[in-house]
Parts: sequence; C-alpha cells; structure tokens
Amino acid sequence: LRALLSENEELAAQAAWSLYFWLHKFRAGAPGVPKPHPELVREIGIAVAARRRSILITALDLSRWILRDGPEEYRTLLIETCKHGLKCLLEEASYARAGGVDEDSLDMPLLRQSCIRLAVALANGGHSGDPAVKGWIDAAREDPLPEVRNSLFENEAV
Repeated sequence: LRALLSENEELAAQAAWSLYFWLHKFRAGAPGVPKPHPELVREIGIAVAARRRSILITALDLSRWILRDGPEEYRTLLIETCKHGLKCLLEEASYARAGGVDEDSLDMPLLRQSCIRLAVALANGGHSGDPAVKGWIDAAREDPLPEVRNSLFENEAV
C-alpha cells in the first residue's frame, strides 16, 4: 500500500502494475494466488479522485481495466471515486485551462486519452448518464487530436 501512495512516480507505477498482474492472475484462477486486499483496489480509485500526479495516468488505466475486464467483486470499489476524478479532470485537463494540470509532469493528450477510456468503461458498465462520463465522451468527439478522439472507439464505445 505504501508504494501506491508514493510520490515517486516510478515506484507508484510499479506498485500499480504489480497490482494489475496480481488481479489478472487472481481473475484467471491461477493456483496459489491469494485474493488481493480490497483496500489496494480502493487506493487506485482514490488516486483518480485525488488526481495524484505520481500515479494518475496509471491509475486511470488500471481502473478502466478493472471496470471492464477485472474481477467483478472489485468494480464497485472504483465507480464513485473514478466518477469524481473524471468530473474534476474535465476542467483540470482542459486544453483551454491555463495552470490546470502541470504540463511539465503530465502528457496532456495521454491524460485525456486515459480519461476518455475510463469514461467509456463506466458508460459501458451502466453509468452513461453520469455528467462526468457524458462530459468526457462529448469532449472526445470534439478533441482536436485524432489520437484522443479515436480513444472513444477503442473499447466499442457508446
């Protein structure tokens, strides 16, 4: 848990990807793989809600995977925190907003792609009416960058 909370980007990302592999093996029913503690998954959602820079893009991507393909029992731990994070990021990750996301530390198009992918996973999971989810899907349709716009269609979007 401590590594997921780290401000060290490399350490936090390694911890998140370790959790991904653990959840993947657990979901696949690999023998001898213990059930991951729900608090670890909950912390990924909190990282999205808090927009924790050291792990934000990784947390968005891992949340998307859990909501779309991960063990079902963990999905409810992420929904509200991810919707909150997406709501805040609609403004903070806007191209027009000066002083929002620190452009030196985050790749804005990559951040927007990850937000859109997570919004699509939430929409496909029954949350298409949520304002943040709808906002990101609408933003994707109007994004000036094709790689960001096309994120909408990577997961058989709405």
